[in-house]
Amino acid sequence: MKRCPACDRTYTDEAALNFCLDDGTLLQAVESGPAYDPQQTLRIPATRPTEQRRTDAMPPATPVNPPRPSYMPPPYTPAQPGGYAQASLGARRGSSPWPWIIGISLLVFVALGVVVGAFVIYKIAQTPTVIVSKSGGGQYTTITEAIKNSKPGTRIMVRPGFYNEGMAIDKQLEIVGDGPLGDIVVESTETNCIRMETERATVRGLTLRGRTSPKEFFAVDIPRGQLIIEDCDITSDSLAAVAIHGTMADPIIRRTQIHNAKSGGVFAYDHGKGTIEDCDIYGNVNAAVEIKDGSTTIVRRSKLHDNKASGLYIWKNSKGTIEDCDIYGNDYAGITIGEYASPTIRKTKIHNGKAGGIFVYDHGKGTIEDCEINAHVFAGIEIKDGSDPLVKGCKISESKVSGVFVWKNSKGTIEDCEIFKNAYAGLSTAEGGDPLVRRCKINRNARQAVWAYNNGAGTVRDSDLTGNDRGPWLIETGSSISRSGNKE
Repeated sequence: MKRCPACDRTYTDEAALNFCLDDGTLLQAVESGPAYDPQQTLRIPATRPTEQRRTDAMPPATPVNPPRPSYMPPPYTPAQPGGYAQASLGARRGSSPWPWIIGISLLVFVALGVVVGAFVIYKIAQTPTVIVSKSGGGQYTTITEAIKNSKPGTRIMVRPGFYNEGMAIDKQLEIVGDGPLGDIVVESTETNCIRMETERATVRGLTLRGRTSPKEFFAVDIPRGQLIIEDCDITSDSLAAVAIHGTMADPIIRRTQIHNAKSGGVFAYDHGKGTIEDCDIYGNVNAAVEIKDGSTTIVRRSKLHDNKASGLYIWKNSKGTIEDCDIYGNDYAGITIGEYASPTIRKTKIHNGKAGGIFVYDHGKGTIEDCEINAHVFAGIEIKDGSDPLVKGCKISESKVSGVFVWKNSKGTIEDCEIFKNAYAGLSTAEGGDPLVRRCKINRNARQAVWAYNNGAGTVRDSDLTGNDRGPWLIETGSSISRSGNKE
């Protein structure tokens, strides 16, 4: 028999226990008494101690004040000043900084936009404005009178009406049509509609008609300064609609129709500069744009079409840059380059002309790249008279004769081009023509890929000459072609 000295519970020897099952106290052996009484083992003394001695061998069944599990949140502690920001930064220490960078950048851009917008509004509010109205209701009835009496920086608003006058702009002004373009007409019968005589000015939204014939005047004459012409309609019955001349002339002409002039559309000469963008130039007796005498005009994203001469005529040591233009329906070559001119022509469509696509003569040079030249009566590109242009990355097709024609002691480098579906040979060379052709595809032409005749010469390398109706070559007596690495 064993007994717990703490709770007085007894256990038989068969239980083989050393500790009390109630409180874990070490049992003591006692002598056997009367027969086993089940109720006695459950007897609880009237008074029990509240604090029990623990043992390392058997922990209490229910611990007092059990420790918090490690996954529970820490107890709340009020943050000190700056504590929230520090905790926030600490929580984000492993996160990406890009959301912050993007957010701050957006705020900066918004702030800049607000500043710029406020500045623009301020400048508009500060710009002095006068009104010209032919029918009354403004400060002036003629534009000339408004120019004479305005201070530099003034905006002159021109209301609808017919203004029979020519104006000389001799100070920095902004002259703006205040109504539909076709309802604001400036027509001059004695002089230029506009003559630029200052460093900078703007003309926007006017119809300008030069009606001086038989007297010879340009409708717009720009011998100096940067005249910005936007959203206008210009024509002339005498000289060119717009003239740019002199080393100090550098106008910008945007979104303007220039048409039906008895001479050319835009005429740049005597080292003139200028930029022509997004214009429609058509129906002129001479070229849509003529660049000569060392001028360097830029023409971008414009349509040059249905003129009685070339769409673009560049000559006499001029340069110029022609980009992303659409040139078509002209009576002469879409582009003519001559007399040592050397323009850059890129990403331009030259098509459906009544003569050739590009005509290079009299020692013309230049770079013609990434253009589409198709559907012409004469050759897509004709090179003659000692000329030597670089043609690369172009598509030349559907000419009524050869795609490329090199003759009269000219050279030319033709590389990385596609020449196809022409009515004669893809490339013809004659009379001392000596082009270098490399890495081209010359296919599907109605005759040969390459035709050399009448003392024609040339070099053809690493090109694809397959699929032509009469084979890759026709080299007539007296002519010679150097060939290597071609696919025939």
